[in-house]
Parts: sequence; C-alpha cells; structure tokens
Amino acid sequence: MNQETIDELWHRFAKGSITEQEKEVLYQWIADNTDTEQLAFYMEGSWSTFENPDVLSDEKAGHILKEVLKAKSNKTVKETIAGGKFVAAGFKNRRYVIAAAAVLIVFITGIIIFLSNGTRQPSSLAQQIISGPKQGAVFIKYDNTEVQLSDFNSQDKKALESSHTDLEYNNGVLLYKGDVTGGAGRMNKLVVPRGSQYQLMLPDGTAVWLNAGSTLKFPAVFADTERQVILSGEAYFEVTSNARRPFIVTTNRQTVKVYGTKFNINAYPGVAEEKTTLLEGVVHVESNYTTETKKMIPGTEVKISDNPLLTSMTNVQDVVSWKEKVFVFNSETLKNVMDIIARWYDVNFVVEDNSILQKSITGKINKEASLEEVLVMLQLVANINYAQSGRKIQIQSR
Repeated sequence: MNQETIDELWHRFAKGSITEQEKEVLYQWIADNTDTEQLAFYMEGSWSTFENPDVLSDEKAGHILKEVLKAKSNKTVKETIAGGKFVAAGFKNRRYVIAAAAVLIVFITGIIIFLSNGTRQPSSLAQQIISGPKQGAVFIKYDNTEVQLSDFNSQDKKALESSHTDLEYNNGVLLYKGDVTGGAGRMNKLVVPRGSQYQLMLPDGTAVWLNAGSTLKFPAVFADTERQVILSGEAYFEVTSNARRPFIVTTNRQTVKVYGTKFNINAYPGVAEEKTTLLEGVVHVESNYTTETKKMIPGTEVKISDNPLLTSMTNVQDVVSWKEKVFVFNSETLKNVMDIIARWYDVNFVVEDNSILQKSITGKINKEASLEEVLVMLQLVANINYAQSGRKIQIQSR
C-alpha cells in the first residue's frame, strides 16, 4: 500500500468517515507493519483528535504499547488488557505513550482479529478476497486438441512433453517448436483467461507475453515469406529479427508489421480504441478500415478508433508494466481502470451512475494485491463507494 493511501485512511479514521472496508485494510496494514516509529506517528495523529488524550498514565500507556507490539508473536491485545499488566515499561518518548493509548482505546474493537496469535483471522469480507497472479492458459492445437497449462511440477512437464512433441515447458514459459505436419495454413490458439497471464515462445524465437483475457492465434508452421499471428486482447512482443520474413500482427482494427523489435498491442474486443506502443525498432501500423499507415519510432503510441490514426509520445515502461505485475495509470478514465481490474481479478462491475466513468485516475496497482486492497484504493482515489457480492462489484458515486 502506498504512502498516499495510508495517509488518507488515517485521515478518514480520525475524522470518523472511514468505511468498514477501509477500516479492515487499515487494520491489516497495522498488523503487518514493523515500523514502530511510523505506527506511533500515525497513532499520535489519530489520538490527538480525541478529547482527554492523557486519560492513561505514561507508565501504563508505555507498557500497553510494548505488549501490543509483542502481540503479533506471543499474545493477543485482549489478553494484555484482561491481565491488567500495567507496569513500568521505560518508555520516555511521548509519541510512543500517546500511540499506546491510541492502540488501547481507539483500535481495540477491530485490531484484535489481526493480532491474535500473530495471525489474521478472516472476516466474512476477507473471505471474498480474490488475488493474482495466476499462471493458467489453454493451448488449442490446429487439430482441436486441448492442452491445459498451469504451474507444472516435474511430472506434469514430462507428461506434457511426451504427449506433445511440439511443446516444451520451462520456468513458466511455453515453447512451441512448430509442427510441419500441420501446415502453414492451420492455426493454433493460446487462450489466456481472465485472472491470468502467460508467456509463449514461438518457433522463430519471438517471445510473447499475453495479458488476462487474451487470445493469440498462430500457424502450426510459419510461411516462407512472412510470420503472421492474430491477436485479441493485449500482448507484448519481442520479435526475432528476420529482414526477409516480416512479423505481422493482425487485430480487429489494425495490422502491425515489424522485422525485429519490441512493442505492445492493446486490442481488447469492445474497447473504444486500440493502442500500439513501440519500445525498440521500427513498426508500421495500418488501419484495417482505410489505407492509412503510420511509421512508428520508439517511445510513441498509435491509437486507432473510428478516427484517423493518432500518434503521441508516451511512457513506454508504464505501458508494459503489466507484464512485471504492476498496472500503471496516467490520467486513465475510471471506466478503463475498472475494465483492467475486472479482467485481472475476474470480477464484474455494475455502475449506477455512468457520469463517474470519465473520472481521471493516476496511480499504480500491484497485480499481487488482493481485490479488497485494490477496491479500497480505488474508492479513495476516485471518491466512490463499492459493495462486493462474490464477483459482482456495485459502484456508486459518493
């Protein structure tokens, strides 16, 4: 959780405007936090908003803090209080004394479930947490044979490679060696479901990272004159150079031709625009609806919708951060952010007021964060409320 989110949660807690979901995330952060000075600082700020903050003596408050900090490993807050073990603790720093009182008075109703025996006891809300990443996909061969892919152990790996001599699995990467019996005109398909991502190595050495909810079609064997694939969704490509055989990616709205380069294509069905982002080399982007073509240089992005192709400079590392388990948003609409979250956590958003969908969002989301943490951060940044029921997320404006 970033510092901005923590600050906002503490601020809302002190004002009494914090929601139950936000409170749960705050309690979890407290339980996981090992920075005593930082905890004391935040608790002092909260405690100072209450009347009579010095209701406990320094001696008692100091000992309570000591016991609370030990609670994660050997006792509960409840045991500490019930035992009445309020003896001299030697805490001289006033910040720690105030923080201790805050722990006892302010947090006793909620934090116990996180500190008890050093483990978190799941609440009904916490039990609904959905997180990533996962490594799962389905490889559908040109003859309609389906191969379920996941995190293989050594036996799974041997079984896969013995049953399918054209496939090899190594450290989470599927290597497709090619199958000349299939012929250049027969297409394989790699389907990556929502809530997952996958990496594929093609026979020519080209590496492809597929994001959640994406499908890549590619021939059993590349033709002599070109290497053509078909993409639906998002993928990052590192194309092996071959000046005589261009590598061509076709999507619903565009055709991208390269000879050896690194680029990202975002082309999910139903989106308002597709985007191609170039990191290295040269890319030619052609509209499938007109004869318009753009030659891209590194650091640029081409957007294609119903309008002419639009080229702009962009932060390419932010665009491809998804493959490194981070989503980065720079003035992204709330609608686009929710679409990304929905694909990664395999949930569905229901929005009551469509006017909020154009809100601008800037920030980062770790793809390994729980859905609950992500929703709370979105709630803070976009100033919305949410209600979760399984995989359905109801969004309301505040």
